[in-house]
Amino acid sequence: METNIFNRRKKQVTAYGYARFVFPIPRSLDSVIYQVIDELFKAAGPYNIRVKTDEMLEVEIKKTTLAGITETTEPDLVNRLKTFVHSGEIVLVHNGTVIDPGYSSILMYLPHQTKKELLSEAESKGMKLHDYLTEFFNNKFGLK
Repeated sequence: METNIFNRRKKQVTAYGYARFVFPIPRSLDSVIYQVIDELFKAAGPYNIRVKTDEMLEVEIKKTTLAGITETTEPDLVNRLKTFVHSGEIVLVHNGTVIDPGYSSILMYLPHQTKKELLSEAESKGMKLHDYLTEFFNNKFGLK
């Protein structure tokens, strides 16, 4: 008997960020892509995953461990995760596979006026400060 994933309560992950997978739209219901998404739902629970469709199928998932899924036990699944991850990291550990959004925090102290100017610049571009600074540093160091 199959277990309903909505009955097994998974706590909401409070860590920052989502790893993102981008899949082509499957042509049939028995596609391996749906099997991959099913495994992600089982591991993360419905509160830690978002699915969007457009020309592609996008799955965003909080930091999650796929317990018992390794390159030895499920090589095809691990390979598909590595193939379709768009942002974040697939980290192999001894007892499973970790899907890690790949973010780390940084604490900065700035003069108040500098912060005001950064906020103003971000607002003028219709962005939140975090997104503005992320874009700034990515451009500065040629990332993404």
